[in-house]
Amino acid sequence: MLKLLLLSLLIFVILTSPLSADQIFLKNGDIIKGEIVKQDRSNVIIKTEFGNMTYKKYSIKNIKYEDRGKKVPLNVYTSKGKVFRGILIDQNSEILKIKTKKGEFTLLKKDIERLDWSKKLIDPSEKYKDLRFSSAWRSLVLPSWGQFYQGKRKKGWIIASSMGFLVLGAVFSRIIYNGYLNDYDDLSFDDPALFSKANAWRTTYNIFVITAILGWIYNVADAALFAPKPLKKKYKLISFHPVIMPDNLGAAVTLRF
Repeated sequence: MLKLLLLSLLIFVILTSPLSADQIFLKNGDIIKGEIVKQDRSNVIIKTEFGNMTYKKYSIKNIKYEDRGKKVPLNVYTSKGKVFRGILIDQNSEILKIKTKKGEFTLLKKDIERLDWSKKLIDPSEKYKDLRFSSAWRSLVLPSWGQFYQGKRKKGWIIASSMGFLVLGAVFSRIIYNGYLNDYDDLSFDDPALFSKANAWRTTYNIFVITAILGWIYNVADAALFAPKPLKKKYKLISFHPVIMPDNLGAAVTLRF
């Protein structure tokens, strides 16, 4: 009886405990508790017991990270292409302090492009790569390879399973068609029923083959046309920088076209 009571109490504590200690303090006075899963320059996405909720940063007064922020490594991506991975120490409305293996860093929030707690870091240079050609030839060689290469695992599995079904269907129907055709050729008399069965399986085989070819074409087109668009690097049209000359200090102007 005592064990049952303790077990029931433990289950109640687990079910009623919050998802995480992260808290969002809104300017209207509301406090949202949950697990912050992603941030960018405009939005904060927090996972609550009611599902994922998105809040605009201009409506947020402060964000408080409790235990998770101190234990789980944080990935910070800056607009200058630098990536920091470490433990969040402190933050306010202007700065964010993070402790990495190379030491502590203080980052301005206006320079932060996004941050997350994912285990895998994203190479900043990947954002500027054009994946259309590299994805297309992969899907041409092996259906769904291009989709997996783009990180679209769900679509990749759908295409892979569909193409596998069509190929197996074509092989299976071809084997049955050849069997009926051989039986018909071995006969010394005409059997319209047997010939009709062979012809039906030949039609089934053709349907599987044509559908597989169309699926292959769709797979390549999808990998090429719907690949993530690369971000364009932003350059200043006109920039000034100092130049040290033998006699004095000057300034140079750089124009980018």
